[in-house]
Amino acid sequence: MNFFETIVIGAGLTGLTIGSLLTEKNREFVILESDNKIGGRVKTEKFNDEFLDVGFHVLFENYPNFKNFHGIKKIPKQYFKSGFKIKVQEKFYKVLNPLRHPFGFLINNHFPGFSNKDRLLLLKLLLDKKILTCKNIEVINFLQNYGFSSEFIEYFFRNFFGGVFLNYNLSVPMEYFLFIFKMFAFEKVSVPKEGIQTVAQTLSKGITKNSILPNSKVRKILNNQLETDSGEKYYFKRLVCTDPSIELCMDSSINSNVFRDITYSSTHCYYYECNVENVDEYLIYLLPDTEEIVNLYFRKANSGKYIISISSMGACTDQSEKKISCEIQKIFPSITNLRLIKKFFIRKALPSNSKYFDYKDKSFLKYSKNIYFAGDFLSYPSSNGAIESGMSVVKELIKLERSA
Repeated sequence: MNFFETIVIGAGLTGLTIGSLLTEKNREFVILESDNKIGGRVKTEKFNDEFLDVGFHVLFENYPNFKNFHGIKKIPKQYFKSGFKIKVQEKFYKVLNPLRHPFGFLINNHFPGFSNKDRLLLLKLLLDKKILTCKNIEVINFLQNYGFSSEFIEYFFRNFFGGVFLNYNLSVPMEYFLFIFKMFAFEKVSVPKEGIQTVAQTLSKGITKNSILPNSKVRKILNNQLETDSGEKYYFKRLVCTDPSIELCMDSSINSNVFRDITYSSTHCYYYECNVENVDEYLIYLLPDTEEIVNLYFRKANSGKYIISISSMGACTDQSEKKISCEIQKIFPSITNLRLIKKFFIRKALPSNSKYFDYKDKSFLKYSKNIYFAGDFLSYPSSNGAIESGMSVVKELIKLERSA
């Protein structure tokens, strides 16, 4: 009989965190993964010796929960330059991080809509350790009340963080917004040299191979047993589900419809190869006047050409691809030999219904007597949030075990 003390559904970052910690504590468990490989939303594909992430992913050097997994900090990374470039009224402006380049930030970086008042307020917000925030206030209202001009809110906050949250309205909890805002300013920002999936691979290193079962899609869950699409039955003492859609597999006797109205933001990621002159590598470009492009950055390929990574929240159609190609060549006239090498549509890129976020709290849900839900949809959307949720639920499981 397939009986396990703990069964985890999903081998994304939350599931792998749970597996890693249970392995450390010598607890019996198995992870059931519907896909043929681990990682969940954290995936990378290889194309002609180039690692292409499925979606736009970045890591912050000192994400709080990375310190609990030293292997993540050792992953070889490529660091972004601290700042951004924005095109306003047909001209590019380079804006430097005020904490790294205070003199250059105050003297240079003028672009229409970025006033001296905005400049000083941005610096004040970064250094302000006593911001009193109300959980019910919307981010845009907060920024307006803080004194930022409508132009700067539109050009910078909506475009930069709209791309981060995949939400131009910035409809996220204030604490989460301020956390990410300050992480971009204070921390080094990077991408793993061999793709974001190396984070998942690092978390899985201590887990025995037979403790992760790929191609095991769950179709039905009862109080203490479940069944996969292949008809395999598993019995458990405790079950941890790392995707809210798993609730649809619950028998009617235990289904509480907690996650029936959870929502996700989707995105498209395009990778182009080209020759180009006079561009900044690993610097985020904001293009507020384009129809399709949220942001992009350039990196040098092994071939000597450049790869452009482009994020878009528009519709993924043949017409949109043509628009993006035309927009790129118009914005960067020195580009030659432009060709699309890969595109991805990520339907569930980030959880977007913030009523579920439990920022800086327990970040998991006890669904029934022996069933739990965990994941960044219950903390805040990020690799740090996914890991935090996994750590929290393991702590709870161990506590209950000791008190039994």
